[in-house]
Amino acid sequence: MVLNGELDRFTVADLINQFRFNQSQHEQVVIDFTKVTKVDTAGLAWLLKVKATTDIAGQQLILNAMPQSLQQLAKLSGVDTLLVQNK
Repeated sequence: MVLNGELDRFTVADLINQFRFNQSQHEQVVIDFTKVTKVDTAGLAWLLKVKATTDIAGQQLILNAMPQSLQQLAKLSGVDTLLVQNK
């Protein structure tokens, strides 16, 4: 799943449905943040929900090019250890 543009309270509702479609029965779920321009706490909450969903399904979540702003939000929120990214 390649994200594009902003990952915020205005866009996460659309991402919920896209994620369900893309998740299906794959062993790995890849989220690519390369084209993300902005992230807020709603984006972090969405990502934590994705992490919980993939954990329950026994899938590996791979995070590529996670923005520094998202990493900082996760650290400030104390959830950075839950989100291991791939570079």
